[in-house]
Amino acid sequence: MGTGSTSGLLEDQVGIVPRVFAFIFEELERKKRQFSLSEFTIKIQFLELYNEELHDLLDPMTMGAVDKITGKSAKELFIKEKNGTIYIQGLKEETVTNKEECLVLLNKGILHRTTSATLMNEGSSRSHAIFTISIE
Repeated sequence: MGTGSTSGLLEDQVGIVPRVFAFIFEELERKKRQFSLSEFTIKIQFLELYNEELHDLLDPMTMGAVDKITGKSAKELFIKEKNGTIYIQGLKEETVTNKEECLVLLNKGILHRTTSATLMNEGSSRSHAIFTISIE
């Protein structure tokens, strides 16, 4: 089973990531009940850093696509800073409303990560990934 899969697992067998998703949505529901006017927007981004290049794992159509004139990635992502906040310009952001949608996006992104075989693991990840959950 992948990192985000929970199907067929008992409650005590579910990993940390699905538990975090559940906690976030349970806590937001509690806050909504506590403060009747509270509304929240939850957004997901999933970024891969591979060979000093940034890849948007939620926008696989642009992964591996190269501009024929410049030879660079068709979708360039840039690390930016504004008012002390670091962000990635051009990174796709998906709005979610429940933990299941978070798991779907996590698994979608995992499928698009760069992998290759090693002596120890046939499908080893060859990159770093950052899965971001923003609550507004």
